[in-house]
Order: sequence, then structure tokens, then C-alpha cells
Amino acid sequence: VSTQSTWGVLNMAAVASLLEFKAGKMTVTGSTVKADKKKGLVVLKNIDDMVQLIWKDRASGAEDQPIILFPDDAVFRKCKSSASGRVYYIKFSNDRRDFFWMQDLNPVND
Repeated sequence: VSTQSTWGVLNMAAVASLLEFKAGKMTVTGSTVKADKKKGLVVLKNIDDMVQLIWKDRASGAEDQPIILFPDDAVFRKCKSSASGRVYYIKFSNDRRDFFWMQDLNPVND
């Protein structure tokens, strides 16, 4: 798989993942966080010396727009108020939060 970028052709298959885990996205409405039922994969990749977080739909292969992670700009935390105990979020320095729910069948792998 290749993609055209401003720097030429980038072979995405050759870009190794730093970390991958099965997780669905969640939407926030007011103070309520709701799970999207799509099966997903969160992938961290180092591309052009930038760490990128990518959410991928495991059924269709479609990817969301990558989020570039800068040093000291974001933290990944477990959501303590989650009833299931399997919800995590990435919090950015501007207070933006993106929530994910773990989809691996075995919670030991969270």
C-alpha cells in the first residue's frame, strides 16, 4: 500500500506500528460518553519523526484523520468513572479528550 504525500510516495506497509490495540471510539455529548459499536483499532506510528495516533475501522479498513502527538502535549489515562473499567482517554494540553473503549475479549490485555 502506498500513498502520495508532499514528500513523495510513502510506503505505509513499511511503516511499523509502535503500538496497536483493539478499541472503539466514543462520542461525548454534554457529560455523557457513548460507545460507537464499530470494531476498531488504535494504532500509534512514527512517520517522518512524528508520532501519529490513528483510529482504524477493522471492518472496512477506513482510517480517521491521524492525530499528531507532540511531546508533553497529551496523556493516555484510564477513565475512573467507567462502569466497565475498560474506557480510556487521551487528554491533550488544550483539554480536548478523545475516548476509546477496549474491545479485546480478555480485559487482562487492556
